[in-house]
Order: sequence, then structure tokens, then C-alpha cells
Amino acid sequence: MATKKTPPLFEYSPRYLKIRDGRGLAGVFKRWGEHRAIDKCLAAIAGDKIKWVCDMPCGPGRLFGYWNKRGFAVIGVDLSESMAAAAKIRHGVLGLDGMVCRGDAFKFSPPKKPDLIACVRFLYYFDTAERVALLKHLGKQTQRYLLLQYHATRTMRGKRNAGRGGSRRYFSDADIRGDLKKAGLALLCIENISQFSDRVYVLAESSKKSPKKSPKK
Repeated sequence: MATKKTPPLFEYSPRYLKIRDGRGLAGVFKRWGEHRAIDKCLAAIAGDKIKWVCDMPCGPGRLFGYWNKRGFAVIGVDLSESMAAAAKIRHGVLGLDGMVCRGDAFKFSPPKKPDLIACVRFLYYFDTAERVALLKHLGKQTQRYLLLQYHATRTMRGKRNAGRGGSRRYFSDADIRGDLKKAGLALLCIENISQFSDRVYVLAESSKKSPKKSPKK
């Protein structure tokens, strides 16, 4: 049986958020595009009240400010000791309800079952069997919803980067649908961050009841 590939275990440094979020106007545009994509995903479930979010892996709490603006209680989880420590500080500074824990996303069970699990900058490090195993586990840990991030070929930058080859995995909409179907999840929507980003946000539902309307493209 294949063993789980170990993704890069990022350690926290003062430069981490600057690298991830970008600087100057480019950074502002990048954050705006990401938050806009998440807003659109959450709008698809506006009828359901989201109170608790599990951000796993959370890194240093890069999205904690966004969750805070939405009024969510947050459980942050990361395997890296330095990331979890940085996230705990940020969690406290923002005055968030919830907690930060160390844990492996493939095994961790939140102390409180959240309404939504966000899994960002993580899935695309693994092969199909590993991704599906992770999605199945996360689907069991959430009350209903998953917010996922994929490298995608649907954007201009994604098409360009996928064509260059290399070790990064890029996914078509059909690939994403295939992952979710194998994991027993229903796709609700896929939202681009922008045509200048090679990442998209995917909202999925763990309930066996599929939505009546067609997934948003």
C-alpha cells in the first residue's frame, strides 16, 4: 500500500506572510481576490448560519483576520510547531473564540465539530488516493461544508503554469469533480481568485443530499 507523501513542512518566519500575501498594491489585489472568492463560495450557502470554522492547516493564521470579520469562531490546526505557535498568538490578538492546536490534517478530529472546514494550500501536494483519503477524513469532521483550494487550469495563469510541467499538480474542473465524487462529497461551486492566480476555491458539501440547483461554474 502506498504511503502518504509528506508535503513541505513550512516553518514560521517574519517573512512568511509577506511572501504569501505579497507586497504593495499587488498584495492588496491578491488579498482582495482571495477574499472575494471566499465570499462568493459562502454566498452559495447563505441560508445556513456558519458559526464555527476549522482552518486546517492554518499556517500562522493568515486567514484568521478574514474569519474574524465574518464573525466566526475559529479552530486553527497545523502540524508545524512554529506555525501553530504563531497562529495561537494571532488568534489571541484578534480575540477570536475557539483555539489553536497542533495536529495532522489526515488524522485530527476537532474538539468541536465545525460548520465549515477550510483546507487551503495543501490538497495539491498529494496524489489522487491521498487527496481522496484526506477529503473523506475532512468530510467526517465537519457538520456539513468544506472550503478547499486547488491549483486549477481554468485560469489564464493556471493554464500557463500547467503547460510548463514540473512537480506541481494542476486540476481541471472535471478533476476536481472526480476527487469530490470519490470522497462522497457534493460540489457546490468553484470560484477563481483571479485570472492572474493559478488557484481556485472550491465549496463542497459532506451531506449525502445533493443541492437541487446545478453547481455554479
